Amino acid sequence: MANYANQFPANPQKNDIITFTGATEKSYTLNKAMIVDIVLEGGGGGKGGGAGEASKPDFDYAKGGAGGKGGRITFRRKLEAGVYRVIVGAKGANGTRAAWYPGDSGNYNGGAGKAGGDTILSDALGTIIAKAFAGGGGGGAKLVLVTNQVTSFTDGAAGTNGSTSTTVAGGSNIVKGNQTTAAIGIMTMTVFSANEAPTTPGSITYGTPRAGKALELTITPATDPEAQTLTYTYERQTDSGAWVQVASTPNITATDAVVPSTGTQVRYRAKATDSEGAEGAYITGTYKTIDYNNAPGISGTDGDLGSIGSAAPNWSYTVNDADASDDITVTERLDGVLLRTFDATRGENYALTVPSDAWLRTKNGAHTLTIEASDGKDVTLRTLTFTRRNTKLRAITHQTTSTRATSLALTLAPHPGTWPSDAIVTIKACNDCHAAEPHWETLDNSYINQGVYTFANSQAAEGETGVAVDITVEEGVSGQGVSMGIVVMSVSG
Repeated sequence: MANYANQFPANPQKNDIITFTGATEKSYTLNKAMIVDIVLEGGGGGKGGGAGEASKPDFDYAKGGAGGKGGRITFRRKLEAGVYRVIVGAKGANGTRAAWYPGDSGNYNGGAGKAGGDTILSDALGTIIAKAFAGGGGGGAKLVLVTNQVTSFTDGAAGTNGSTSTTVAGGSNIVKGNQTTAAIGIMTMTVFSANEAPTTPGSITYGTPRAGKALELTITPATDPEAQTLTYTYERQTDSGAWVQVASTPNITATDAVVPSTGTQVRYRAKATDSEGAEGAYITGTYKTIDYNNAPGISGTDGDLGSIGSAAPNWSYTVNDADASDDITVTERLDGVLLRTFDATRGENYALTVPSDAWLRTKNGAHTLTIEASDGKDVTLRTLTFTRRNTKLRAITHQTTSTRATSLALTLAPHPGTWPSDAIVTIKACNDCHAAEPHWETLDNSYINQGVYTFANSQAAEGETGVAVDITVEEGVSGQGVSMGIVVMSVSG
């Protein structure tokens, strides 16, 4: 904080005090805009002259009137850089006193006090910003003397108090004649802020507003001369209605959470405000017509299909759209992976399922199926969850042979040694898989990945010969999962 007398500071700072005194009239140049709290006081009026005996001396036998007090006004205003004319009102001169000497006779009238000067702040063009009027001068005393005897006297009337300008923008505490005494005028400015407002954002953009939907707004950033942190205010206007704030954020992107479902068109605007509250100008976008598109519908509700074992899920649904001209595209996904996409027909039944190859690759655990219906403007999503809980795996493989096989070697991956100890394993094999009634033989799982199994069946094969293996692995009471990927068999005969 610094004090300045009869001058504007070159670089004003908050709480600087600028005082104009001395009954002056002068122009001053302000190089940087600032917001100031201003106090103006008009000059007080002079006291009226009294009347009394010169030899006493007693000039207040009949008293002169007190001078009027100057008006006082306080207000806050932003002063832009430029030239300002400052007039500080002088105090009015006191009236002359009337004196008589012994033996005199006659009328003795004190002179009236002079009015003070107005205190005025105006711009370079002479337009008055604020004005505190001067106080009036006090009236002179009146006395009649006959041979040294006072036959009548009247004290002087008090001067009128000065009023103040009532047209000042942002004026407060406008008080008539509020000087403490009928004194010289004064003008005091206390800097509230010398902060300059941010610039206007360079542009504002947004897409097609859709009734009832969110809309993203983007601006190019404003700049602040003092490099302060900026907050952006985003507002919406529907048709010619009032502006409504939709967001206040330090980000150059914002979201109007819900575009109105009434009206014909909307537009948006944004402004920047710095940390001291200085506001920049708005950037205003163009009107855009509100799109009243109806989103497509999917029958049913989101939900959990529960626990599913070996069979793939199957969920029936239909799609619809109230806008007859809209085409509907449906996309089905499992855990985000595309299952299929197709152009749908309104009201037709469709089944969401998982193809066998994808289902075989679906592991035990939680999964999500989604159906998206799009009309090119809006997307409707149906979400279904399920838990796969497949407790039994089965693998069947066969191999055609030129003669009846007599032995078999099996290799599995992953190795059965990784299975839980309580897993239930069933292995069957036959060396006449093309027969009407093959001879299935049960193998101990110790033959897997080690040893060679010799078939018990030695009957001649009917027609084409071949070997088949049927392996089933089921969880035990521990509930620990099992996996089976590759089955390789080697035969000899």
